Amino acid sequence: MKPPGKLALIKDSWSISAIVLWEISELSELGRSEIDLEYPELVRTLARIQTGSLTLEVCRTIQTLDFKGDSADEIIGSTHRTPGLSGDTGPANPTIQRVPLVF
Repeated sequence: MKPPGKLALIKDSWSISAIVLWEISELSELGRSEIDLEYPELVRTLARIQTGSLTLEVCRTIQTLDFKGDSADEIIGSTHRTPGLSGDTGPANPTIQRVPLVF
């Protein structure tokens, strides 16, 4: 992992939707990504990140999204906006921020 990514992981609290892991696996299987879920540094990094489950609240939040996409994208967006799963305990962040992959 590059130094900016390491620093961000140390400084900030992170969370991802569980479906992100599924998408990484699918893209790798299809040959569209070289990310390997068995890569030791990735495994260590993911162990430090909260993984948001597909819950009733996440499903309800999908109905309030301001975009339509494939189901996986909507689950990711909804997880990001669901209080308690978005990395804080207050209201969910109203905007989705893209975070570059820095391995």
